[in-house]
Amino acid sequence: MLTKKNVLINRIQISKISCIVIFFTFILAACGYKVKSSTTSDNAKTQATNQLNNDATALEVRMKASSDDIPINAVNGDLVAKPVNFTLTLVASLAPPTVAGKLLQATNLFLNKTKAYVTYNMAGEDQLGALDVIDVTNKNSPKIVSELLFLDSDANAVSLDGNTAYVVGATSAGEIPAYLKTITLDKNGIITDSVKTYALPSFAGTGVLSTDSYVIAASGDEGGISIFNKTTMELLSTHNQADARSISSYDKKGNIVALSGQPGRAFVYDNDGNFSTTYSLGGNSIAGSKSTIEAGKDYFVASLGNTGFAVVCNDGTLLSAIPAITVKGLPAANTVTNAVSTDTTYLFAANGEAGIYVYTITESGGNKGGCKNQTLTLNGSLGLGDTLSANHVYFRSPYLFVADGLGGLKIIIISST
Repeated sequence: MLTKKNVLINRIQISKISCIVIFFTFILAACGYKVKSSTTSDNAKTQATNQLNNDATALEVRMKASSDDIPINAVNGDLVAKPVNFTLTLVASLAPPTVAGKLLQATNLFLNKTKAYVTYNMAGEDQLGALDVIDVTNKNSPKIVSELLFLDSDANAVSLDGNTAYVVGATSAGEIPAYLKTITLDKNGIITDSVKTYALPSFAGTGVLSTDSYVIAASGDEGGISIFNKTTMELLSTHNQADARSISSYDKKGNIVALSGQPGRAFVYDNDGNFSTTYSLGGNSIAGSKSTIEAGKDYFVASLGNTGFAVVCNDGTLLSAIPAITVKGLPAANTVTNAVSTDTTYLFAANGEAGIYVYTITESGGNKGGCKNQTLTLNGSLGLGDTLSANHVYFRSPYLFVADGLGGLKIIIISST
């Protein structure tokens, strides 16, 4: 569980909603209703609820350049960290934006070639958020080039396809708080003022992705999986999946896996949006908590909160189960595994106040289910300071992004040695 410094992205803010709306939303979600509520990109309405800033010079005050080497510290009583064949360099730290004088916290990230898109939400009852665009064309000197502030909405997750950014979260506007936004980007990947909003079941959108044919969103608590036609944004179907927290795709055809909590389970859907099967993972037993899932060609990795994380073959065979980190002097609730990210050779886990742990993935002979046998070796923890509270991590070599709650975003470059 995250502290006030690092509030979870799918917090259910029931106090903001009248009892009538709560009852109405619950009934709709339980029935798998089709939502057709949307807001067009009327400029006057968009400007009233959002603030767009594409002045890169004005925004650069939030970015602090660096060239600091990041050590890997020994853990679990080891005298020295286990060796790796790379070095880590902190090239920049991005301070979070403020809305109405209130500091936001980083929640999610999506890297699209030379642009990174970062979402933010607000700790506590207020629903405020943002979307940043970071230009990483020069990997050693990233620049923030665009910022969209949401004056009435949290932003919990982001995905990208072509010239459209998809953002999900929760809003204080409208009868149903969970939403999916489509945000048009210009030819350079910069945010425009063309924003459309679509309702989702339940209280908060928690995950989003696009495939060749669909846009698929997850919403927590009594929500589930909502599948939209990518061209028309017509809602095609909804699947009840309590406490849906994150989604990922095996491929662009539309085969996806969705992670839920209480308990941790992975739900698999085929490329026509039909439910296929469920894998029981355990963990994720803390209500209102964050979790992530990343799927690949052979296996997926899922963070399971109070029970750590798991690596699972796509046929459901468990490959590795790594327990949650314990740190002397810290409550267990403050060191749960909030997110995991991998590139098949290394895996990084965000463990709240315990920080970022790095593991080496080694494949060995023979098969386990439909995958090769593999071993995870804990190398150590990243030396990012004692005040770090890691609620998200995103790794696509050579980039490693670490969301540090109210501490903003750390941008790290990995170099082979």
